[in-house]
Amino acid sequence: MALTRLGGANAISGTIPQGNIANASLGAVTALPAAIETGSLVKLHSTSISSDTASVSIDGHFTSDYDIYKFIVYDYTNATDDQAIFFRANVGGSAQSSGIYFSTGQYSYVNTSNSPSSGDFGTYSAYNQQYFGWVSAMNNSGDSARFASELTLFNPLQTTKYKDFHYKCSYEGNNTNLYNEDVAGKVRTTSAVSGLTFISASGNISNGEFVLYGVKK
Repeated sequence: MALTRLGGANAISGTIPQGNIANASLGAVTALPAAIETGSLVKLHSTSISSDTASVSIDGHFTSDYDIYKFIVYDYTNATDDQAIFFRANVGGSAQSSGIYFSTGQYSYVNTSNSPSSGDFGTYSAYNQQYFGWVSAMNNSGDSARFASELTLFNPLQTTKYKDFHYKCSYEGNNTNLYNEDVAGKVRTTSAVSGLTFISASGNISNGEFVLYGVKK
């Protein structure tokens, strides 16, 4: 049958037949996999904290399906004022507190007098945990006193190299300055990393949202 182009002068009269998607010749219609539906990021886990908690461990969600993982941490507050936030890598489900962390980064801030400043920081020394906010301890009261960050961890399950991570964060310091930090670092272990544990320098975590995504290959 010849095909006719429908232009503005052409009209379709009557009722267009409805396709029968249950036709046996087409087979069953299958829902799209979740990974395709959600795009490049696939949500693997979330934890919500609303009362004092000593630490938050996001563990056991790494698989061979992904090489790159993103942790989104937001609405985070320490129970005690003027405390830093750290994270540690988990090996076999246990947070590693030996000196295996080193990193470098840049920061900027603006103070209450609208005066901005910036600089560099980092250490090649072996730390027992990784700072998740280098420049200032955090304020835990007031409208601005919440920490937010996106942290990317690369190839945590491979067992031949150290593990690379990047993060970008913002928070209000205990001096009420608003800070922005951009950091790259390594976890100095060739063991497979099974997750991350987030802790306060002293005291508990009082509030926070922790979400883990896998990045499709």
